[in-house]
Amino acid sequence: MTQLGGPSPSLNGAINGHEQRGLFSQFNAGLYRAAFDPGGREEITRPYEENIFVHSALKVKSTAAASVGLTIWRTEDIEADPLPSQDEFVTLFSRPNPLMSASKFWAAHVINMALDGENFWFMVGDDGEQVEQGKVPSQLWPIRGSRVEPAKRAPNGVPSAWKYTGSDGKPRVFEAHAVVHFSEYDPNDMTRGLGTVQVLGRTMDLMFQSERYQSGVLRNGGDPGGIITYEKRMGARGEKDRVQNEIDDMFSNPENRGRNIVLDSDAKYTPNKLSAKDMEFHTLWKEMRTTILGALGVPPPLVGVYEDSTYNNLLEAKRDLWLGGLGVLTHLTCVERDLAASFWPLFTGPPAGYVARFDVSSVEALSFANLDKLKEARELVRTGAALSWNDAFEMVGLDLTPPRNADVVWLSGALLPVGDIVGGAEGEEVEMSATDEPSGSGESESVEGELTGEPVEDGIEPSASGSSVGFDGSQMQVALELVRDV
Repeated sequence: MTQLGGPSPSLNGAINGHEQRGLFSQFNAGLYRAAFDPGGREEITRPYEENIFVHSALKVKSTAAASVGLTIWRTEDIEADPLPSQDEFVTLFSRPNPLMSASKFWAAHVINMALDGENFWFMVGDDGEQVEQGKVPSQLWPIRGSRVEPAKRAPNGVPSAWKYTGSDGKPRVFEAHAVVHFSEYDPNDMTRGLGTVQVLGRTMDLMFQSERYQSGVLRNGGDPGGIITYEKRMGARGEKDRVQNEIDDMFSNPENRGRNIVLDSDAKYTPNKLSAKDMEFHTLWKEMRTTILGALGVPPPLVGVYEDSTYNNLLEAKRDLWLGGLGVLTHLTCVERDLAASFWPLFTGPPAGYVARFDVSSVEALSFANLDKLKEARELVRTGAALSWNDAFEMVGLDLTPPRNADVVWLSGALLPVGDIVGGAEGEEVEMSATDEPSGSGESESVEGELTGEPVEDGIEPSASGSSVGFDGSQMQVALELVRDV
C-alpha cells in the first residue's frame, strides 16, 4: 500500500543562510538579532515570530506604550518642575543604549514581559562592564527572561547574581546591584516570572498544527491524497519505497497538478475521504485568534480584524487598548511602581527617591474617555446636591489639573427657597441674581460676576427643574476649560 499525496508531516525544507544569533558579548557591539527559520518545525517554539496574532497584538501594544514619554522628578510633588534634559537620568532614559531609542526600549519592555513575564535591565558603566554599586549607569540593556538565569543565590534562595550567554557562547555574570528584574507573579517560583504568551502555549499550538495541516494540503495542490493498492505483493525489496518516492517527487511540484498517472493493471487507486472536521479549521482558527488577542488585551479591530466592526466599537477598541484590565495604562502604571520599588532605591534610597510618570496627556483615546467622564461629572453637579466640580471629578474617577472655580459648590434652582424666587404681590415674579443669598442659609459664595466677570446670561442652561439657575456662565467656563484640558 502506497500513500499518495496528503498533508506533509512537517513543513518541507529550511531557509538557508540564516543563523540565530544571541546577545553580542560586548554591549556596545549590538543586541540580539535573530532570523526566524520555520522549516521543519513540528511544534511552536518562537511565538513572536511564528504566530501572526501574537506578533501583531504585541506590536500594537508595545507601539502604544512607546508613544508616551517618561517624565522624572526629584520630589514627590509632581506639580514641581521635572528634571532638566541634561540630568543624568533623563539622558539615560532618552537614549538607554547605542542601539535603542527611548521608544524602542519601552516597546521591548512590553514585548519581553508578555513573552516571558520577565524583563531584565543589565546596567553597564562607561567601561562596558557592570556598573559600580550606587553609580548611575551609562547604558541600560533589556534582556528577556528566557535568556537569563541565576548565577548565584543568597542563603534564602533569592538570586544574588544573574547570568546571560552572549553570541560568543561566553556567560556574563552581573551582580544583583547591576540588574533590575521586572517580573509578573509566578505562583510556582516567586523569583521568576510567568508570561501571558507562556500560558497561551496550548492555544498557539492548536493554531500552529492547523496551519501545518493546511500547509500540507496546499503543498499537495489542495488534493487530500489517496492510496494505491496492488493485488499482488510488489516484487523486489524496496520496490514499494521506490514507487512511493517517485510519486512524491511527481506530485510535490505544483506544476504537475491535473496531470494523469499511469498504473499497472492490478493497481487500484482510492482517494482519501475529506470529512467535515477537515473543513472546520477556519472556525478553530478564529476561536484561537479571539483567545490570543483577548489574553494580550488587544481588541481585534486594532490588528486589522474588522468583522462586525462599527464606528462606535472602533472607538471603544481604542479606549480598551489603554483602559482595559490588560490595557497599556495598567502596564505603564505597574512600570512606574516597579521603578519606585526596584530602580530608584539603587541610587538614592527610598527617603530621597526619584518619581517617574508616563505622560499620557497626548493619547487621543484617553481624551475621549475623559470627555465621557466630564459629562458624568457635569450631570452630578447639575443634580443640585451641593457638589463642586472637584467633588464630581473625584466621584467619577477623573484625574485632571483643577481649573479655576472648580472648588466652588453649586446649588441648583430646585434647592433654593421658593419665597426667594417667587414673592411680593400674588403672581408677581421677583428676579434673583446668582449673587443673592438664599433666605435662612447664612452666608453663601458668589458664583457669578465676581468669579468670572461675565454676565449670567452668557451660557445659561436650564436645569432639570426648568429653572435657569444651577448651570450658569461660570460653570460653563469651567466645562470649556476642562474640555480644552482633555
